[in-house]
Amino acid sequence: MSKVGAFTQAFGSDSLDASSLMLAITGFLPGDDPRMKATIDATAARLTDQRGMVYRYLAHDGLAGEEGTFLLCTFWLAQAQALAGEVDRAAATFERAVAAINDVGLLSEEVDVPVAR
Repeated sequence: MSKVGAFTQAFGSDSLDASSLMLAITGFLPGDDPRMKATIDATAARLTDQRGMVYRYLAHDGLAGEEGTFLLCTFWLAQAQALAGEVDRAAATFERAVAAINDVGLLSEEVDVPVAR
């Protein structure tokens, strides 16, 4: 755990990483462990866009350009929320992710950054 109160991208870092949700998904920690719940809540609050889709991370990685949100990370959040006993939140997160299905029924890896209108 870090001073941000959640598991982070690296020891001593304040940057969140959605891959931390895998701690619950793989069974390393129970989903309802207070440290996992804090990580799940921090991910939902700080790594999502206005649509509720999840970025893998927001820390600078040295790569050019902007990345969109990742559907897999959004599904990870839904599964982690379910494992934490937050079934209603998990269902809402899952529904946001499946809403990205395209016209031929496929899901992409990444969802474009929303365009301001």
